[in-house]
Amino acid sequence: MTYLKQGLLASVALSAAVLAGPAWAQTKTVDELVVTARKREESILTVPMSIAAIGADEIDRKGVKDLEELSRSVPGLVATQSPDGDTKSFLMRGVAQSFDTAATVAIYLDDTPLTVGASDAPDLKLFDVARVEVMRGPQGTLFGSNSLGGAVRYISPALDFDSVSGRVKVEAGTTHFGSANYEAQGAVGGPVAQNLAFRASAFARRDGGYVDVVSETTGLPVDKDANWVDSWGGRLALGGRVSEKVEATASVLYQQEHIGDVGAYYTSRGATPATAVPLAPFQRVERLPLDSERKFFLPNLTVNADLGFARLTSSTSYVSRKFHQENDYSYFLQGLLINSFGVDEAASNGLLTSSTLQNDQKSFVQEVRLASNPGEKFEWLVGAYYRTTTDTLDQVIDSPNLGQSFPPLDGALVFSNTHKNKSRQIAVFGEASYTVAQVLKFTAGLRLTDLKVEANQIFDGAFNGGQTVSQTSEKNRPVTPKFSVSYTPTDDLMAYVSATKGFREGGGNVPVPVVACHDDLAVLGLTAAPAGYEPDTLWSYEAGAKFRSSDHRLQFAGAVYQIDWSGIQENLGLNCGFAFVANQGAARVRGLEFEGSWRPTNDLTLDVNLGTTEGELTEDGISGADANGPVVNAPKGTALPGFPDWTANVAAQYDFPITGDWKGFVRGEYTYVGEGKMNLGGLSDIGQTVHRDAFETVAARIAISNDRYEISAFANNIFDDHTILTEQFIALAPFSGSRRSTLRPRTIGVSVAAKF
Repeated sequence: MTYLKQGLLASVALSAAVLAGPAWAQTKTVDELVVTARKREESILTVPMSIAAIGADEIDRKGVKDLEELSRSVPGLVATQSPDGDTKSFLMRGVAQSFDTAATVAIYLDDTPLTVGASDAPDLKLFDVARVEVMRGPQGTLFGSNSLGGAVRYISPALDFDSVSGRVKVEAGTTHFGSANYEAQGAVGGPVAQNLAFRASAFARRDGGYVDVVSETTGLPVDKDANWVDSWGGRLALGGRVSEKVEATASVLYQQEHIGDVGAYYTSRGATPATAVPLAPFQRVERLPLDSERKFFLPNLTVNADLGFARLTSSTSYVSRKFHQENDYSYFLQGLLINSFGVDEAASNGLLTSSTLQNDQKSFVQEVRLASNPGEKFEWLVGAYYRTTTDTLDQVIDSPNLGQSFPPLDGALVFSNTHKNKSRQIAVFGEASYTVAQVLKFTAGLRLTDLKVEANQIFDGAFNGGQTVSQTSEKNRPVTPKFSVSYTPTDDLMAYVSATKGFREGGGNVPVPVVACHDDLAVLGLTAAPAGYEPDTLWSYEAGAKFRSSDHRLQFAGAVYQIDWSGIQENLGLNCGFAFVANQGAARVRGLEFEGSWRPTNDLTLDVNLGTTEGELTEDGISGADANGPVVNAPKGTALPGFPDWTANVAAQYDFPITGDWKGFVRGEYTYVGEGKMNLGGLSDIGQTVHRDAFETVAARIAISNDRYEISAFANNIFDDHTILTEQFIALAPFSGSRRSTLRPRTIGVSVAAKF
């Protein structure tokens, strides 16, 4: 906790230095945000739930480029990566997502859901947004499936029908151990004709790499800073006022990422413990180059109509997500031949095995809702929702020289998988509130969902024992109610209690090759892995309060909660290197969140965000069986994985005048993420329990600006923390070690922005 002590001392010293200083501007207060967390505009202080809203100005001050970076300053929200660092998931309140299961946090762009099934969570770049809303706790009534832990919404900027305005920004920097980063972005909008307006924005960014690919024989670099990422995209919106009471907006968003390599590194090279050679940090070995690309495309049409007695909203969207990856499976296959088939290490050296994966996901989403006018004694909202999704995955694992190492499989296809999921979701939902004596509000909501999932899979190849075909179909009708009571004695104080239910859709399992995994499946009493798994559900009970001082200089919110989770979707690892998902066990999570902002003077702003979470299994997790009965791999009382015990973010910003209309600010930000457990363990070394240590990061930014220009310099992860975030022990790789990922090393840079 050295940095924490230093950060707190620095904050106290800074406060003492400026408290006595003269104010150079008019009295400043803490900003109050208007949010749409309940699908109607209202002050964040009046929403009876734990919610964080980060506006565009604060996003700029923090200098974050995506949701992963933003999550470190939002209590209760945690971003995790796969051991290879090529996929992300977002967690809230200890409700962790096991590998290959559906998301537990729903990601939305306005009214369009972006998370579907077991695909990785989208992490759109924050280049032109009005704000980001983080709603903690299950949002099953208004947002449906995949919001077990909560929901995150990117809110697009509103169109301006009165004046033209815009902004451009360029940024350049460098990463310790790595190469340069740079970005350019811009946005412009305004009227183009009477009752017609537009907004256009675009960005291009390079995140320099810092992991070197080295030769497996000499250890010398063959590809420096290989894990670079190029991303670019844009958004165009055109809106018209059809009449005084009807407004329609058509928009299209496109983003693309080209990933040179993953951000994971290896601890050693060599096929066995006897031949293993340690590697330096940020080094890995590969026989074939990795290359991957992500594309995201979302057109939308939103229509709002004022009907007098209520407001009608219709949102129609098409979502296309594409992921293509060329990966190196040479080491995986070599390890499998050595450990499972007794192939000699020397005979398998030089084996080349490639994996080509293509994942295409297409969704059509329609939502229509009718909301009463705000401020009435009786408020209500009703809506209907429809979504269809087709998710296709094609993977081919091939080895052109397999026969040289293992003649029985000469010329054989190693493994292939064609996986096509179709899902259809229909829902009706509603929420109503009634206010008594102007201070007490009762709210009840309900969502009825009809969910159908079909999975069709074709597996082939030598390690599957030839071609097999699997077809599954599941139907579920979850019911997710919500209840809350809020008490608002003044405009600046509100307390509430709530009970809400959430659910997560089920799905089909990725195939487990019978030939390679026969013994492991037999340990579980199975001849084949289950074809699919069911939805899981939870109830959340929450109590909280929100307060603002009469001078609006101090504002804070806090909440305590308990979550009861059942039928948990858990990924079970096998010794053969494969895994499948099953519903098992139950858990309880308890926690607390606090966030506050204070302006003790006109020049100084202090922000404090804290969160603590404690979760454990309330039933035994059964992971296998032997002659003596079930193997309890995760017994009752085992701590839930994937979430830190504590999170804290403390920020201080000091504003100061320079000359004329020029002013400046200095901002420091400290983040603490407590220790946590990465997984529940499993039958294999790959799934063994791994603990992640606590880590601390410090960031700083200094800027000068006037009404038109801003010049800033920044430093992130100043003390270059390299705490291991993910670790996977590679029992089937050609070395005795592990695959790790960590924070991006210290990054420094400058940016210049102009607005008009």
